[in-house]
Amino acid sequence: MAHQVALDGAQVYILARNPTKLQEAKDSIKLSTGRESRDVTIFSPDIRDFDAIDKAIKDAVPIDVLIWNQGIFVP
Repeated sequence: MAHQVALDGAQVYILARNPTKLQEAKDSIKLSTGRESRDVTIFSPDIRDFDAIDKAIKDAVPIDVLIWNQGIFVP
């Protein structure tokens, strides 16, 4: 989804726990869409930390569309 909206010209912000995977996703979006580094921003806050999430949201404003995709892993 991030690839598609980047192709459509949107500023993309992605959040996840793993900074390495986030950087790989950012690089992949840049490579496949030709977008500049500043067009894709990554955040790796601890979702249990309200202040960290609040900071990420404030750093990402304005937000026109928010897609929250949260998975649960049960071993």
